[in-house]
Amino acid sequence: MLFMYAFLEGISIGLGIERNDIDGVLELNLEQHSYDILIYDNVPEGAGHVKRLIEKNAVITSLNAAYAKVSQQCFDENTSCYNCLRNYYNQANHSKLKRKYACDFIEGLLRQIGC
Repeated sequence: MLFMYAFLEGISIGLGIERNDIDGVLELNLEQHSYDILIYDNVPEGAGHVKRLIEKNAVITSLNAAYAKVSQQCFDENTSCYNCLRNYYNQANHSKLKRKYACDFIEGLLRQIGC
């Protein structure tokens, strides 16, 4: 969940789109014993934003933007704020949003892909 919110913020910044134009769903994958993140355009008939993520550079740009967003020194790393992860749409999860975990996860992903 943390990564999804951070990645959505990063996509918005990295692709230069409104944050409300994209959204995501976290889905349990019982076969793989993991979670799938489904990112989708949140505008009528789609805007093609998600299609842009087919390109590796768009994903890397979005991950770097997400990392920059969650690594800023806004509050304690074991919490979050409206400058990093919180927004109106995820307010039910605000108490669970700890930017340290998102930061560590994204940092690991960027290391794995050599960035």
